[in-house]
Amino acid sequence: MARNDLPDIVRQPLTDSARRRCLDLLADLLRRPTAPFVEDRVLDFVRDFARDRGLRCDADRFGNLLVHAARKLPSRPLVIMAHADHPGFVARGMDGPGRLLADWHGGVEPDYFVGTPVRFHPAGDKSVRGTVRKIVRIEGEPPRRRVRQVLVEIKDDVPAGSPGGWDVPLFRIRDRRIDALAIDDLAGLAAALAAFDLLAKSLPSHAAVLVTRAEEAGLIGASAAAFGKVLPGESAVISVECSQAQPEAPARSGPIVRIGDRASIFDPDLSDWLCRTASQIARHDDSFGWQRKLMPGGTCEASVFRAAGYRAAGLCIPLGNYHNRD
Repeated sequence: MARNDLPDIVRQPLTDSARRRCLDLLADLLRRPTAPFVEDRVLDFVRDFARDRGLRCDADRFGNLLVHAARKLPSRPLVIMAHADHPGFVARGMDGPGRLLADWHGGVEPDYFVGTPVRFHPAGDKSVRGTVRKIVRIEGEPPRRRVRQVLVEIKDDVPAGSPGGWDVPLFRIRDRRIDALAIDDLAGLAAALAAFDLLAKSLPSHAAVLVTRAEEAGLIGASAAAFGKVLPGESAVISVECSQAQPEAPARSGPIVRIGDRASIFDPDLSDWLCRTASQIARHDDSFGWQRKLMPGGTCEASVFRAAGYRAAGLCIPLGNYHNRD
């Protein structure tokens, strides 16, 4: 990754029309309900995105998607990776009138469940509101206890397999702040797709986007792809994530070149290439700010690919109210 030649579109600030296009893509994606193992509406968005731009969209045997322009992925691709899920519920089935059993996947402490308003999203635009009344099953030991199943008092029947989450807006923008249910990691995925959209006419043949599943349930899609050797062994993999804002890595101070997470330090050469690229962009655009930080709030998919022997690094967006805990 020695060269840092910037495409022409990056050598100047984005135009207003390009910014609107990126924001429209983000809004469209964030309005699609998702949860681990039930990412269908997000994956359909990715398939449509690729088809509309004449890109390939290949599914691996684990259900992850790979978007790229070349007929065949080269031996040394640059792969941007983001996951299609967010912590959430998956409806298991009705347990009587107005009572829904639902599985939970994701890292949120048990204190946030009982009495919390939730909303489930069956097919189409319908949504059904309810309230968590009881934790049915919980696993693990403090401080890593995790809710696995809840009983929800619900206003209407919900089909099994429907995704659900807290009853917060799917997407809302106020001034320069975006509030949404599933920013982690649909914002990261939107950033990756927006880059491909802006570079459509000059997209390098070695570039790809890997969209993984069930990250919040334990890095499942990424682990399957990494250890199943879905990508060529010489791939350079860049995980684009959202990570909990830290006192030394605040929101509103720009995207972060993430040099590591709670589990590992990322590839130093690839991280250095990202830093040099960010510095080049900043020289062309005075409004562009960025940070170089270790983000130890969690483990991201780059660590999985590092463990599987790939060169991997990370970019992240510092996120307020991580996983909508409050």
